[in-house]
Amino acid sequence: MKRLFAGLAAAGLLAGSSAAWALTSLAKVTPQNIEKGTFRLKAREARNDSVEFVIQRDVRNISLPGRRAFLTNSETERKSLGTPVKLEEDGKLWTFRFTVPEEKVADTVFTLWGNGQVGEGVTYQFRLGEFWKPQKP
Repeated sequence: MKRLFAGLAAAGLLAGSSAAWALTSLAKVTPQNIEKGTFRLKAREARNDSVEFVIQRDVRNISLPGRRAFLTNSETERKSLGTPVKLEEDGKLWTFRFTVPEEKVADTVFTLWGNGQVGEGVTYQFRLGEFWKPQKP
C-alpha cells in the first residue's frame, strides 16, 4: 500500500511539473511574421549613433497579469537576463521604448518573457538587427 501511494504521489508530481512546462513556449518575432500578430515595431535613427526602437503590443484580447522585458547582447552579456526594459501601459496598449548603439544592434535581442499562465505562457524574442536597416548616405 505504501508503494502504491508513493508511486501515485510521484506520478502526480511529474504530471504537475510537465503541465508547467507545457504552458511555456518560445516565439521568434521576425519582420516576416510581425504583422500577423499583436506586435508593432518601429525603428529610427537617434542621437549619438544609436537606434531608437518602439515595440507595441495590443493586449485587448489577452488576459495576463504582467510581463518582464530585457535587452541582451550576445557579444557582451553571457550569463545575465540582460538590461530590463520599462513597460509603459496605456489601457490595452503596451509600449517598450529603448535605444541601442548602432554598432550593437546586430547582436542585440529584445525578449518579452511569458509568465506561464494558461494561454499566455509565451516568451517572445526579437533579433533587433532583423528590423534595422541603416539609411545609406
